[in-house]
Amino acid sequence: MPSIIVSNKTSSPITVFVSKYTNPRGSDRWYTLAAGAHDSWERNGWELVAFKNSNDSHRTGVYVYTNQEVVFYGMNHVDVAVFGGKSATRHIRQQRERFAGAV
Repeated sequence: MPSIIVSNKTSSPITVFVSKYTNPRGSDRWYTLAAGAHDSWERNGWELVAFKNSNDSHRTGVYVYTNQEVVFYGMNHVDVAVFGGKSATRHIRQQRERFAGAV
């Protein structure tokens, strides 16, 4: 089954949630991801990946398709990369630059 990988690139644990719209047998409970760790959730399509801090005073998240890696650098910096390491954000920026140059 396809999956979504979540990586914590911070020096502190973070609490993460992955919805289970496309895998009813999967868990959608909040999970603590250790500093520097990563884990995967088996899913088949679009899902919400959310993060919250330890006292639940701040949350952030992204909506992603399977076979993506969600990389958490902080509440103000979450990146999404296609498996294989190419940043989806960087890819979108490159496409915009190409389009702008063609006009």
